[in-house]
Amino acid sequence: MALILPAVFDTCIRLWDRYSHPASSTSGGLCHERLAKIIIDNASLIDVLRWRRVSGAFQKAAKERISSFTRIDVRIYDGLADMRNHKCDKDAFEWHPRGNVMLMETGPGQLGIAVDTRLKISDVKALLQVLTAFRLHVEELFIDSPIIELLVAQINKQQVNLLVEMLKSTRRFDDAHSQLSTDRAIANLSANNAIPGPFFPVLKKLTITSQSNQLEHLSRLVTYAVGVDFLYETQNIDLLCLKICIGGQWCRKRNVRMFRHVNRFRQWTEADTLGERYFQQFSGGSRKTSKSSTRK
Repeated sequence: MALILPAVFDTCIRLWDRYSHPASSTSGGLCHERLAKIIIDNASLIDVLRWRRVSGAFQKAAKERISSFTRIDVRIYDGLADMRNHKCDKDAFEWHPRGNVMLMETGPGQLGIAVDTRLKISDVKALLQVLTAFRLHVEELFIDSPIIELLVAQINKQQVNLLVEMLKSTRRFDDAHSQLSTDRAIANLSANNAIPGPFFPVLKKLTITSQSNQLEHLSRLVTYAVGVDFLYETQNIDLLCLKICIGGQWCRKRNVRMFRHVNRFRQWTEADTLGERYFQQFSGGSRKTSKSSTRK
C-alpha cells in the first residue's frame, strides 16, 4: 500500500510523456526526474527507503537524499516501545513499520536513531535495515555500546553463513570441474552473501558511549573473530572516542573489572596503533533514559 501513491505518479508521468512528447524522450525524462526529486525531498525517511523501488528516477532521488546524511546518532532508551504504543501521538515521531525504531532528522545531514533497550528480533532487523541503507556515506557515528556489539555480531553471522555456503558449494563440484569454476562460484557467493569491505567505508569519527554496566558489550567484541576493519577503515579514522558513564560511588573491585573490559576493547580496536586519535573519557553521570543494565 505504501508504494501505491508514488507508483501512480510514476505511471501518470510516463503516460503523459508518451502522448505529449512522442518524439522527445529527453524532456520527458527530465520532467520525470524532477517530479521524483520533489516527492522524495518532501517524503518521510521511511517512505524514502520504500519508494526507492518505484523506478530508476525515484531510486536516483532517494540515493541523493540518503547520501546527504553524513552523521548518525544511534541511542538506546528504556520504555521506547511503550511510548510508541501508549504514551504519545504516533504522528509526532517517525517509526519503522516493522520494529520499534524511531528516526528523526536532527539537523542538516544528521540522522538520529533510537531503539528500545529490550530489543526484539523485529527491532534488530529494522535497525540493521536502516543502518545498511545509510552506511555508505556516514562520516561521523555516535553510538551506544550495545549497538556496536549488535553490528559486529551481524557481520560475524554473515561471515559464518558465507563460509558455510562456500563449503557446500565446493562439495558440489566433482573432480571433473576445474579449479577456475570453483573459484568463480566462491566469488559469486561472496558477492551475494556478504557486504564487501567495511560496514562504514568512509567513517572518520566514531564515538561510543557506554554505561559502566554495559562494558561487557565492548569486552565481547574480540570473541566474534571479526576484525575492526570489517566495521571501518582504520587508516581513515581521525578520532575514536570511548565515553564511559560511571554511576554511583567508586568501587575498586568493580572498576578493576571495568578496566579489564576497556583493555579488551582497546585490543579489538587496535587502539595502540591510533596514537592520539584514540582517547577515553569518563563522566560521573548516566543518561536517565537508559538506567537499566543491558547485559546479555
